[in-house]
Amino acid sequence: MWEEDVPGLGDAFVLKPPENLEPVSGLTQAVSQALESSLGSHRLRDLVQPNDGIAVIISDATRSSPSRFFLDSIVTELEQAGVSLQNVTIVVATGTHRGSTREELVRMLGEEHLARFKVVSHDCHNRSALVYLGETKRGVPVWINRTVAEATFCIATGTITPHHVMGYSGGRKAILPGVAGELTVRWHHSFPIRPFQPAFGQMGGNPAHEEALQAAKMLGVDFIINAVPDPQSRGFLGIVAGDLVAAHLAGVQMCGRACRAFFPFQADLTICSPGGHPRDINLHQAQKALSVAEMVTRPGGVIILVAECRKGIGSEFAQWLQRARTPQEVIKKFQDDGWLASSGKAMMFARATTKHKVMLVSEAFSRDYLSSLFLHKAESLKEAMTFACEILGSDPKTVVIPRASGLIPVAAGHPDERASRLSDVQEMKVNPPTV
Repeated sequence: MWEEDVPGLGDAFVLKPPENLEPVSGLTQAVSQALESSLGSHRLRDLVQPNDGIAVIISDATRSSPSRFFLDSIVTELEQAGVSLQNVTIVVATGTHRGSTREELVRMLGEEHLARFKVVSHDCHNRSALVYLGETKRGVPVWINRTVAEATFCIATGTITPHHVMGYSGGRKAILPGVAGELTVRWHHSFPIRPFQPAFGQMGGNPAHEEALQAAKMLGVDFIINAVPDPQSRGFLGIVAGDLVAAHLAGVQMCGRACRAFFPFQADLTICSPGGHPRDINLHQAQKALSVAEMVTRPGGVIILVAECRKGIGSEFAQWLQRARTPQEVIKKFQDDGWLASSGKAMMFARATTKHKVMLVSEAFSRDYLSSLFLHKAESLKEAMTFACEILGSDPKTVVIPRASGLIPVAAGHPDERASRLSDVQEMKVNPPTV
């Protein structure tokens, strides 16, 4: 659409995932088949005992996870094992988000499941609802939701998508940050555990992945069920179930094949969109597309982010940017103080604007407001293109990314060059977060 509507985009390289992928036709059958062929594990019904106290972890409303379908099959497995559903508690993995509303729970679970199960939303701030499990090898204090920690059998569900900090979501992420205490999340989300540069698709050598996996093993996750969404938003490509590591790895491989997109050059100009609602519902969510664009754009280049942002900002990250005189100051404060609510998102915006001119095409914000966030406003893509060409010249090397939030960009011929980006943070002198 952009190539037709905006002059100068006819020669742009369009970065997109493979097109020969078919989503599953029926989720119920796909989940059942995944349970029948559990990876690295016995079948769920053969693992649980009738007297087990079972915690089933599900994603909150900010994630598009087929939790209802997961629960349909989990119920069948548990009943086959002779487990009373009164012994089962659904724990919503809110991470540091707010608790779920009843409307959200109905949408995620359905009225039937909501009525039959005890459902609790994790509260990372409530120390009395947490259990301390010890420290990871890098010194992260692991505080975990008490209901999950005291269960005799833990089932973690979720989705596996590219993730800018942990490489991929899913698996161990249901535990950390999903049901972890605020202090645990602060340590995990701060330097030097958190990679400084975007880490899409990178788990090997990634401390954020390794620490979350260790925390999940300390807890003792007994079984996982994860779905792999189609990056083109047509449903799900597959379901994996079984062992925490083996099943997650299989889902990661599936996700990698579906989401890896090769680009032939570092762009002077990158035009990206998160991929429409809800990925661009606010600027907080739209930032994920910006991280993808950073990996494609040369230092000194221009990034144009096209995002509706109908719900405005979406968090308090703007305040961190507005209190600073420069983007570098935001990064330095994050480096010194560690992660606090929304400060990580501010750091990522600052990171992008230290390397690139970043323009936002949106009607949701004024020029002055975006300027206070170190961003430039454009009323239209055509206006943004005119501004970019004033900086870059009349014929910039251009990459267009229509659905950036679901991609793993890889430089053609150098599929492993992402790994070098992770080492940047190891060279930074940082202070661990304080209690």
